[in-house]
Amino acid sequence: MEIDCNEGKDRRFLSWPKKILAGQRGSLMVEVTVALVVLGSLGTALMAGVQTGHMAKRNFETQSLAENIIRNQMEHVFELAYVPPPTTYSTVALPPDYTATAEALVYDATSPNIETIRVTVFKRGQPVKAIETLRANR
Repeated sequence: MEIDCNEGKDRRFLSWPKKILAGQRGSLMVEVTVALVVLGSLGTALMAGVQTGHMAKRNFETQSLAENIIRNQMEHVFELAYVPPPTTYSTVALPPDYTATAEALVYDATSPNIETIRVTVFKRGQPVKAIETLRANR
């Protein structure tokens, strides 16, 4: 009968990973959970950034369109005949969901030939932008 001197050494050599990994049971699950939390947080931050960008773009488009409407309305009012204040002027054609008012207000009670023109633009009934300027009867 032969005795193998390496037989015990092989068992010890193969058993060392078990000893090292024995204290790490469940660590893979913890690592996966941490990774999912990190990825979820990054995804949430990305979606919040996209939503903020979308809202800023929509707000910019609304303000830009309101400024164009005001500019067109002011040009229209200055082409119309002077009407002593207080009164309202007709409005130009507007895009859907938008309304506008053009009011002539008293600028100075001692000067009936000068009026303040106030143009206000509304989107779905909410005021978006208002501009005032002076107009004189020449």
